[in-house]
Amino acid sequence: MAYDGSGANGTYTAHLLRHIGRRDLRIEEVFKLVRAGVLEETRGRQLPWENTALTGELALGHYPRALPAAGADGTPVAWIRDAPEAELRRYLAENRDARMRELVTGRLVALHEQSPIRSAALSLAERPCEACPRMRAVELPGRTALWVSSDLVTAGELRRCVAAHACTAPADLARAGDREPAQGVSAMLAEQYVAWLNAQAMRSPVRFHLPSEADWRAVYRASFFHDDGRALFEGRSACRVANLYDESGAAAHRFGWPAIGCNDGFAEASPVGLFLPSLQGLFDVVGNVWQWTSTCVEAGGGPTGSTCRAYRLMGGSWATGSQWSWNEPPTLAAEPELGAPIFGLRVFAGGR
Repeated sequence: MAYDGSGANGTYTAHLLRHIGRRDLRIEEVFKLVRAGVLEETRGRQLPWENTALTGELALGHYPRALPAAGADGTPVAWIRDAPEAELRRYLAENRDARMRELVTGRLVALHEQSPIRSAALSLAERPCEACPRMRAVELPGRTALWVSSDLVTAGELRRCVAAHACTAPADLARAGDREPAQGVSAMLAEQYVAWLNAQAMRSPVRFHLPSEADWRAVYRASFFHDDGRALFEGRSACRVANLYDESGAAAHRFGWPAIGCNDGFAEASPVGLFLPSLQGLFDVVGNVWQWTSTCVEAGGGPTGSTCRAYRLMGGSWATGSQWSWNEPPTLAAEPELGAPIFGLRVFAGGR
């Protein structure tokens, strides 16, 4: 179904016009942003598709050639190596098209992996098996604890499943760094990954699964609100809490809906774990990529013969703006075979 939108053009046309004239994007990047924008605006009800037989790169204008992002000896330039986190974040926020962004981001990831906040949060987690993600026991009032992965599943983790021929590689996987969240994930691929994880953890009592919407909401509530109802992020910038559609995203993509009034330096997906952890020591509970659940929101014969036509996704993405309230997490629904550039996953264990 194609939606008319709220302006002079339909939803798809409006998003295509926002990006088609950009001289810094290859055509496949244009279509990626169009898909992300249409999915966000229609809450998953419309998905643009394209078929192509291109055998090389195509841009509708001059596309800047990437230059080496390191010194002659392959090491970061001195200021990146020695800069504190605040300076690195400021650089990313003010230089979204700069050639050294990859190096700056890499240094930021390295600093964060050593930071006391992340180290303390990860010390509460454990790996049930060598290939398993780090899992954290989340205590919930009046019920059995849930085991939840500390981070979103990363592109590097999904690549291991693809290399084992247990997962089908989404197109977006090739463009993602190992520490970025897996993107382009469909519900079907998410289930493939869960099945592969369970095969790796056969000698462990842990059994992985996608969360139900109710379980995800319970973890969200425990993650962002104290027992007395106070919000975790009270008095803090939203850009310290989650990677959402902020000033960086608006400057780069102009999606047409309100942006968060701050700047985290990332116009699209960021490496996992760069934002403040939740009360339960979980990272990226909101933002970065939408997370699949096992909850069916539209029963009936699905397009691939399944018994569900659409499943719930939770948490929002880097394209989700300020049109939702923290009291009610962002939600979206999509068909199980749909793998969009803003879709990823987080795994749960127990609590079924």
